[in-house]
Amino acid sequence: MQTVRDSSRERLYLRGPKEVDQQMAWVLTREHRNPKHLPLREQDGSDWTHRIEFDGPLSAEARSTLSVLQSALTLSRREELRIALALDFHMVPTDGVDPQLWPHTEAGSLLNRAKYRGSAEALTELGTRLSGIATRHALYTLADVVLSVPGHDSSQVSFGERLAHAVASNLSLPLVSATCSVNRRPQAKSGEATADLESLFSVDPSVQGQVCLIVDDVYRSGSSMVAVARAAQRSSARACIGIAATRTLRAS
Repeated sequence: MQTVRDSSRERLYLRGPKEVDQQMAWVLTREHRNPKHLPLREQDGSDWTHRIEFDGPLSAEARSTLSVLQSALTLSRREELRIALALDFHMVPTDGVDPQLWPHTEAGSLLNRAKYRGSAEALTELGTRLSGIATRHALYTLADVVLSVPGHDSSQVSFGERLAHAVASNLSLPLVSATCSVNRRPQAKSGEATADLESLFSVDPSVQGQVCLIVDDVYRSGSSMVAVARAAQRSSARACIGIAATRTLRAS
């Protein structure tokens, strides 16, 4: 990120996917900074992918959002989710090593310890990191309620639901659990489609008019998170944003 001042107008240079540019444009628009997208020039070189001009100066909230975007992983935008972020990828690709043996990222290691080894300390740390993003990103601070994604076995509380509870508690927001109409459903890695889940998930009507923060542990294809977002929209939620602990390198 780099800013350049020209009289009362400033230019913000960004490097990242279009979703990063969109998020900063939304923040600047909310602040009535009149953002305008400018084409990159030859002298800008290959360091930047986006250039936005706006009425300066850059606010503390906008700088805080930029710090989040520099440290978190921005996920491809889905129509149902205004924004989706993850702490990091789950693993680090390593040449010459079986993908099953790739080392975990720090976030991936925390998730494995919390989810599969029952580490309460790791769960607390994941909840702290996710809620930290939500308090530093200007658009995530608009959340009114936290939504959890149903587990694969509704007879027990899933790790994802426990993680959502931790985030809701940290943010002092109500937690609404999306529900599934069947007791057991296939795991996301088995190839379930959003359309299949959409018919199974429902969200309490109390989310009407609310901005919903959907929390999940692992983002693969995004089908589970998107299906929850659609269920929330059927209950007249105002908007949905998502956050996950880690993102797999493959959608399956």
